[in-house]
Formats: sequence, C-alpha cells, structure tokens
Amino acid sequence: MSNKLLSDAGDTSSFASCSEYCVAVIDLNNLKLLNNRLGQEKRERLIGIAVDVLLSAARKTDKVYKTSDELFLVLSPACPDISEKLETRISAKFSAKGINASIAISWKSQSELLYDLFYQDELLLLSNKSNLINDRVFFGPHNFSRPLPTKISKFECKIDLAADLDFAIQKQEFSLVYQPIYNSLREIIWCEVFVRWQRKKDGEYVPPGIFIPLAETNNKIHDIWSWSFETALAQLREWRTHSYQLPKLSFNFSPSQADFSKNTQFSYAEQITNWCKAYNFSSRDFLIELTETSLLKDFAAAVDLFEDLRSIGVRLCLDDFGAGFSSLSMLRFLPVSTIKIDRSFLVGLPDSVPNRAIVKATIALASELRINVVAEGVENEQQFRFLKNLGCDYFQGYFFAEPISSDVLEELLVKN
Repeated sequence: MSNKLLSDAGDTSSFASCSEYCVAVIDLNNLKLLNNRLGQEKRERLIGIAVDVLLSAARKTDKVYKTSDELFLVLSPACPDISEKLETRISAKFSAKGINASIAISWKSQSELLYDLFYQDELLLLSNKSNLINDRVFFGPHNFSRPLPTKISKFECKIDLAADLDFAIQKQEFSLVYQPIYNSLREIIWCEVFVRWQRKKDGEYVPPGIFIPLAETNNKIHDIWSWSFETALAQLREWRTHSYQLPKLSFNFSPSQADFSKNTQFSYAEQITNWCKAYNFSSRDFLIELTETSLLKDFAAAVDLFEDLRSIGVRLCLDDFGAGFSSLSMLRFLPVSTIKIDRSFLVGLPDSVPNRAIVKATIALASELRINVVAEGVENEQQFRFLKNLGCDYFQGYFFAEPISSDVLEELLVKN
C-alpha cells in the first residue's frame, strides 16, 4: 500500500492506549469523468479541496493519508462509536463543498494489520461501485458503506466466499428481512425485501455489499432472486392464513438480471405470473425496484423487459431518483409508477436550502406526472413533517423502522 502521509500530529500515545482504532477509506467518485469534462486543472483543484476538507475534519490524533489520486485513508485511535463521529465530521464538510464521494469504515483491534483493514474497506468500496455507471454517492449520515464486524479476509473473499455462495441456498444460509414503507398516516403500505447471508460454518454475516456483486459476477444473482421471490410469496401466504393485513412487497432488480433476460430470452413476467398462480396472488401485489444503473448498459432491452413486467400488473419503482445523470430521461421512456427520492437529498432537511429545493421540485414533478413519491432515508420527525407537508406520498427510513425479520413485522402488522 503506497501512500503519502498528509497529517501526523506526532502523538502516537493515543494509539498505544486505545484497544481499537478506526480506518476510513474515502474514494472521490468520477474523477476520470471530471478530468475528461473539466480538464486536469479543475480536477486537481477538486483533489486539493478534498485534502483541505479531510485535514480540517481530522483530529490532532488522526493520521490522514493520500493513497492515490482519488483515494484517501484516515486512521483514528478510537472506541467503537468513533466511526459515526468520523462520518458526521467528514460528511458535513464534504456536503458543504458539494464533493461527490464514497466511504467505507471499519473499526478493529490493534492485533489486526492495517493493510488488511485497508484492503477490506477498499474491497467494500469497489464492491458497491461494481457494474455501476456514473455512480454518484454523496456523503450523509447513512450513505456510508458501513461494514459489519466480520472476519472475511482477502483470501476468503476471493476463494472461500465464492465457493460458499454456490451452496448457500442449499444450506439454507439466506434469510429475508423487510423494511416497511409508510403512508402519511403512518400505516404500512408495502415492504422492501432484502436478502441476508449468514454462513453456518462460522456464523458470520456477509455484508450485501460483498456478496451481491460477487453473485452478479458468478452468475448466481438469478438463483438468489428466484429464492427470494418464492420465499417471500410463501411468507405472504402464511400471513394470509393468520388474517394479517398483507403488505405489498418490492424487490430490487440487478443490472445482471436485465443482461440475463436479454442473453437467455428468459421471461421474468412469465416467471412471476406462474408463481402468483401457484400461491394465489395477484402480480399487482409486487413492485420491482430498479436503479438507473440497471438500465444503462442496454436501455432498449431494459425497456422491453420492464414493459413486459408492467403488462402483467407488476409496478415499477425507480430507486435513488435524482442521484444519476439520466433520472429525468428515465421517466419519459419507462412505465414507472413510483420514484424514490435518493436519500442524499434528505440530508440536512428541512434546513438545507439546496436539498429543500430539490425535494420540493421532485415531489411537484412527480405529482404532475401522476407518479407516487417515496422519501427514502427519513431519519427524524422534522424530516417526516416537512416531507408530508410538501405532499410526499410514502416514507421509508430508520425513523419508522429498520429492515426487520418476518416475526417482528408480524407484530407491526397486527398494530397496523
């Protein structure tokens, strides 16, 4: 790991006295794109601003490294909760400068090598950006690639993890969690479905930012999709037998699935129709969430795919709306019924003037187009009330509920 030390207070006693420390890897997004569009001089100016921001955000005991033209590392003696404090310090300063960046943070004991920690964080960043085009992730309290405490090593990620993924479904290592989405009356309208993977051999949870890109690379994402959808249908049927009020469900669609459909002529519309018949559900009970990056590789093929899904009644939700360069164009060509305002635009609401203007305009646009709006990443009562007053339709975020198990969701459905 070749790096340049930018800040060193010379006080290493804090590292010796602290049993844990925090490593943050910061990646400036789209620098190559900026270089092509704006020129080398403006690109270097942006890097200089990023350096100034990191140095001003660092404490006297922190060490700040520049590991490449677009990658930085902050090493901080820490107790476990320092990661959130570090996020807050850096996010406020980067947001104020309008800098577009991604971050991964880990906290570990001194017995672990710095290189291994750096590699793990860098791997998380690359995994999250895998197959993305024009990735645009702004800093914000919940916009970080925050790794779960894990023992995944460089060797395991490349070899063991891929091998384990081949048999994860057969070993019943996957599970589903559900994050409720509420209306303005705080009633659950639908739930977004997420996959979790806990390996039985060591009990470790593998972060989705690791195994989802791996599944896409190894052509396992279709198997995970099929398992997830059918498992959720079985769960819905069980809830129906207990007379619970049934929420609609939304599933995330991978860019690799669009490629899979094109290359194999596989019909997701036919698959969903057959499942719905088998479990006695309507396809109108489901939404497919897609991001701009799911479409850009072959937009024409993607349009055909999602038109097929719309034709059977499956509704389409455009996720992370506003974060990409072509979000508005997507509304012209896709049969979208719902958009999710990217969580980066909720940061600082209702006080942030730029974000307030963007959110207000987005809700007004969606209303004009008769498209439902979900505010994603609602963190507090003030944000909720502000968005509700603007006419936002639905709300999702930790203020209401984090992704939860089916048992916990049942308790909410009883109260709903």
